[in-house]
Amino acid sequence: MRQPAYEGTGGRKHALIVAAAVIAGSLALSGMAVALDRTLRPGEESGSGAQLGDSGQKGRATTAPTTEPTTAPSTSASAEPPQSSEEVRRVTSALGDAGYACYESLTKPVVVHSCYLDPGTRSLDHQTVRIRTAEDGSVAAIELRISYFDGTAPALDLFRRTVEALGGTVLTTGEARAVVDGRTKDEVPASPGSHSTVRLDWGASELFVSERLDAYYLTLVAHGAKPRVVPDGDTKTGIVETRDHYKAQGFRCTLDEALQTLKCQRRVSGAIYTVLAVDPCLGRGKKYELVCQGHKASEVRASVGFDADLPEKSFEELVSFLLESADQSMGGMAVDTRGWLLKSISDAKVHRADFQGMHLAFEPGAGVDEGFPNVVSVEVRGATASS
Repeated sequence: MRQPAYEGTGGRKHALIVAAAVIAGSLALSGMAVALDRTLRPGEESGSGAQLGDSGQKGRATTAPTTEPTTAPSTSASAEPPQSSEEVRRVTSALGDAGYACYESLTKPVVVHSCYLDPGTRSLDHQTVRIRTAEDGSVAAIELRISYFDGTAPALDLFRRTVEALGGTVLTTGEARAVVDGRTKDEVPASPGSHSTVRLDWGASELFVSERLDAYYLTLVAHGAKPRVVPDGDTKTGIVETRDHYKAQGFRCTLDEALQTLKCQRRVSGAIYTVLAVDPCLGRGKKYELVCQGHKASEVRASVGFDADLPEKSFEELVSFLLESADQSMGGMAVDTRGWLLKSISDAKVHRADFQGMHLAFEPGAGVDEGFPNVVSVEVRGATASS
């Protein structure tokens, strides 16, 4: 996939930085000055933030935080998730040192932390670690999913680095090495397309390596743990309200029942704006609006394809569209969520995070192409406990 012309140090990246700064400035006038000013300062450490979403689930950074702390709305003690154990903190800290950013993704029925390589690579690749906790806050299971669409060497390198980072947490250094090798004293190394298991003092591991050696799926489960089923989340918008929202802005919208998608597009000089929303309930056909009332889209992706010579003044509209789409899909972005997205856009690299019980991803070089050489996208989907 062709990368956008602004990637790196080119003028397109500069235009995004300027546009993000202009948007941040306008938000500062409405009381967000401190959080966004800190967010857009390169290289400055900041604390973890938390905002309570409509579902009562929090999304907040647990390592490698990206935004200044913000005060969560007042809640009763019973609404608070269990405190993370020292065991969880050791794991997320180790993954942070290995280049991941970790977030508290879900809190019901148990807490789930998600860690994403940051910055990451395109959406066809996966660099994710999920940490499920037990009811007492200890680590019940860890799932790694690492895959690269067109590279075996980077997949193995990141897998090795990630597992070795867990040495000294729930794994000993020796156990981490054994998991990487895919062997025990009685087993040969894992062959491509096969499973291997390793017994650990803490629990057990199961590793699957794809036949192409470009994907590694590892599950670590504590002794006696029975990881609970954690349902995936949804966005905060439905297909009908999404369609009506964008039609009112001059977008042309079409429903595809076979693909279970809503697609809304608007063309302007030198660019095309696209929103693609997914909902399996669309398979109900013409009965959708009757049968699926209150049903939420599982995923909403907003993208902008544009020409290489797009005027810099158009980038402000581009950034505003991406922010507005995420805000609509999430039922309103919290201050730290918006700050994270603005920082990601101005950085012009792939970033992923979980906020407000939802997964948020910014990706340059992705989305609906429509013949335009440069594409940026923002995706919102329900947070998940599975890799």
